[in-house]
Amino acid sequence: MNRSLLLVICDFLLLSLLALARFDDPDEQTAPQAEQAIEQDAIANQDLIDVLKMSLDAEQENRDELSTELAETQEQLEARAKALAEREAKLEETQQTAEQLAAEKARLEKQRTELAKQKAAAEAESARIAQEKAKAEAQTAELAEQTKLTQEKLAAAEQDRVELAKTLAEVKETAATSTERLRSLQSELEQKAAMAEQLAAERERLASEVKTAELEKQTLATQLEVTKAEATAKAEQLALAQRDIEITRIEKANLQETTQTLAEGVGQMAEATDQIREEVKRAQPLSLNTIFDRYQKNRIRIQFDATESGLFGASSKKYELETILIRDSGNVYALIPVNKTPFATSGLQAVTGYIRYGQRAGRFETLNALTADPRILALKLPASFPDSWGVQAFNLAKEPLKFPQAVLVSNQGKYGEVGFKIVPAHPEYLDMDTSIFSELFGEFNPRAGDLVFSQTGDVIGTMVNRQFAVIAPSASTAAKVSLGSKFSEADVSAYQKRLQANASTLPSDLR
Repeated sequence: MNRSLLLVICDFLLLSLLALARFDDPDEQTAPQAEQAIEQDAIANQDLIDVLKMSLDAEQENRDELSTELAETQEQLEARAKALAEREAKLEETQQTAEQLAAEKARLEKQRTELAKQKAAAEAESARIAQEKAKAEAQTAELAEQTKLTQEKLAAAEQDRVELAKTLAEVKETAATSTERLRSLQSELEQKAAMAEQLAAERERLASEVKTAELEKQTLATQLEVTKAEATAKAEQLALAQRDIEITRIEKANLQETTQTLAEGVGQMAEATDQIREEVKRAQPLSLNTIFDRYQKNRIRIQFDATESGLFGASSKKYELETILIRDSGNVYALIPVNKTPFATSGLQAVTGYIRYGQRAGRFETLNALTADPRILALKLPASFPDSWGVQAFNLAKEPLKFPQAVLVSNQGKYGEVGFKIVPAHPEYLDMDTSIFSELFGEFNPRAGDLVFSQTGDVIGTMVNRQFAVIAPSASTAAKVSLGSKFSEADVSAYQKRLQANASTLPSDLR
């Protein structure tokens, strides 16, 4: 009920009561007055009832109006609440959009900064490439000069060989002449010996004649002295002839030794010439197409059939990759990145390994981890394996840092030259300049397991991630992993622990 209306009703009731109240003695009232009073009371009551009824009707109308206004107000509030919710949603969406735009702006700013840095780095790299190109041209000229000098040395060696052959012929001719002279001296010596025997017989005959001929003593004595002098001269000639024979024998021995030495020198020179030719041939860089063609023709396929445990039981999975054979002295092995094998996963129950080339296939039961980086596994094979299977094994580079650039070959069928530098803290790794390589070949991104060759076609190493490569050592291995019938979960667990330990010792960019 309205407060003002209630006050009016209360005032009216109070005034009515005051009007109807009598303050005189009731006994003094007369009957007509009492009746009149009753009638007045009834009228007053009826008026009061009418007033109250009118108030109630007015109150009911007010309540109806208030209910209507309240319903309208409720609808308006609901509409306002709905509009407010929509506005808040739009505001929130606008705020999110603003945040996204701010993040996008920050990202674009960062990208612009990085692009500016990359542009500056690219310009610096272009300058460096120009310098390296000039250096490479200088090295090419130097190599051409060295080749020319080597060819001149080969020509000189060939000329020396011809001269030695002539000298050998002369020595042989001299030896033949000395042999003839020796024969002549021997014949002369035999003649002198016969003459000496004749002289001795003559002396005996003269001695007998001295005894028998006294008269001819003086003459014979004189003749005897002359004969003695002649005999002495003949003896001296005989000694001289013997000395000449000994000297001739010594000269003949020296001549034979000199001839043998000259023959050995000619053989050594021919062998040295062949070595020089082989060294010059090995020092000549090969074209990229030649290296890639050799890689394509001599790829072998490695396959692993693994049984792995999972949430829904054991499952079978195949892992395949392509690689090449590497020969180092008497060792032959293939490099296998662990990310292409099942040994980087957990829950292995069995693993079988296969090797295939052309129509030939075989199984292997042992792998070894490289000491330099256990992320690369080595499959050791017999030294006769390449010849028996008809596949060519690549030599391991003896001087991997000889050239400023290497040849990177990917399993994706792409290849090209790329610069590199040694990681000072870890000299067994090479930092490959793959950014320029990616710019040249578009979508090509180097991956772990891609092979790195020298410009002479020998193997330098293999990539361990998208930027760094490990230099392939002389098949120095550590951890062993058994496969097939010899499969051991303990070997796999020990190898995986070695992987984790190796990762903890390397910087983040080499992991």
